[in-house]
Amino acid sequence: MHWTGAESCLERFFFSSDGRCVKGDSFSEHIRLDAGEKRSVDFGFGIYDFNNEWRNTFPDCDSLCLYLSENAAELERGTDEYVSLIPDLGDETLRDYTAWYSQPAVLLTKSAKDGNVITMGYHELNTRDSFWTTFLHLLIFPELERRMIEITAAHQRTDGKIPTTLLPLIEREYDLDINEYFCLRIARYYRYHRDTEFLRSYFAQYVKSVEFLLSRDYDGDGLPEQEPPTNSECYWGDWKDVPYIGGRKLSPHVCLLWLAVLKDGAFLAQEIGEGDTAEHFTKLYEKAYAKVNADFTGGSDGGLWCKDHYNEVWYDGVKRIHILEDMCVGIFFDVVPEERAELMYQALKKNECKFGVREIYPYRTEEEAGERVDAAGTYHNGGVWPWLNFMDIAGRYRYGRADECEKIFHALGYHDLTVSDDYRPNEYLNGQTGENMGFEIQGWSAAVIAAVYFGAFDIVWKDGSPIVKCNLPKDKVFSTKLVLPRCKVIEYVCDGTGDNDSPVLSQSRR
Repeated sequence: MHWTGAESCLERFFFSSDGRCVKGDSFSEHIRLDAGEKRSVDFGFGIYDFNNEWRNTFPDCDSLCLYLSENAAELERGTDEYVSLIPDLGDETLRDYTAWYSQPAVLLTKSAKDGNVITMGYHELNTRDSFWTTFLHLLIFPELERRMIEITAAHQRTDGKIPTTLLPLIEREYDLDINEYFCLRIARYYRYHRDTEFLRSYFAQYVKSVEFLLSRDYDGDGLPEQEPPTNSECYWGDWKDVPYIGGRKLSPHVCLLWLAVLKDGAFLAQEIGEGDTAEHFTKLYEKAYAKVNADFTGGSDGGLWCKDHYNEVWYDGVKRIHILEDMCVGIFFDVVPEERAELMYQALKKNECKFGVREIYPYRTEEEAGERVDAAGTYHNGGVWPWLNFMDIAGRYRYGRADECEKIFHALGYHDLTVSDDYRPNEYLNGQTGENMGFEIQGWSAAVIAAVYFGAFDIVWKDGSPIVKCNLPKDKVFSTKLVLPRCKVIEYVCDGTGDNDSPVLSQSRR
């Protein structure tokens, strides 16, 4: 067997069932069989990162291979247990897609020798990207999720800015959603696990993060703004970080996340008895909410609401009308009025193609965006991004649009995983051709877990205990394992009657 692709900091290896270690990129094993004889041969292959945490236990590749061979049965059992926890939506194909889209959350989680936890990234801890990657950690590996929040909080600047990435440090002075996702990650952890000690430990950093974002409200309208075009770094506002976004003042993505941060902040402050802070956040929320939902005019005198969607506002006041799928974060975080959410879904029909939902439509043109604009259907000009589709799907499930969810999920998974025949989630698909593009094993594709656990199902607290709400059609008949807060595993049964308010056959995982 031969394989390649590991980086210089990684050592490629194979190991046989007897623990023999072969380093490099090729492996061979000579086996003699008598006529009619049958034998099974076990071997494995992997990469040995020189900085990985396991170096503290296995100082060399040979000792790691010996351990793997001696514990193969236990490793297989653990893998089977993990696979059994992948939720079923009453559709075998979608369960397979859920499994494959979840893999980056595991493959890209790395613990270093010094105890630091790095996830999504490519090679770093990025608060924005890892928010969508780590729904799996929130459920199954909460100690890792808490550690990542701890590391991020420890690197918060005195002005409240959260670094763009850590391990290594990359700082872009003018991004906005990095700070927003830091706050939302704290809120997500508390809302799910109801860990008051955790909340008290990090709420001060939450407040500082909000204060930093407030400092970016240059005109006092209640909304943090992207840098003006006179700043050469002005396009680092949110995840759509390409130069032809320079000149944009307000984006629906940042503004709706800002509403979620303020709304969650008020809730968290009340939970720990900080009434004055809760009142302060509530007033900020009301001011920002009014501005976001004011009618769009194109200029600073208006808001972002443009008949059936939230639209971008540009410093030059020109009305560039595009429908952005990333506005659906507002639905996911419950800061959009129900009637407007329904209008948004109607508008997003224009973004749909046979590969999923495009992140923007109509495409940006060279005339309006400049000669450096991405080609139609690629990257930030109409690419089909799995993480955005999953975030979108999560909201649709809550609004009783399960048929639309299944249609989008099937289309995306088929063209991303099956057509390519590699089952490796890509960064995005070409909105014109469906071609897999960008990086493979994209971390935030693991947002599929958000679509399942916070969309198809919704696990909420009531009277001090978590309950499961099912947003799937009432006539669905199936059962699935679900992981509840604090790592409790239950068997959840949908019997086709619609009476699915209570989980049954509970069993403790820990």
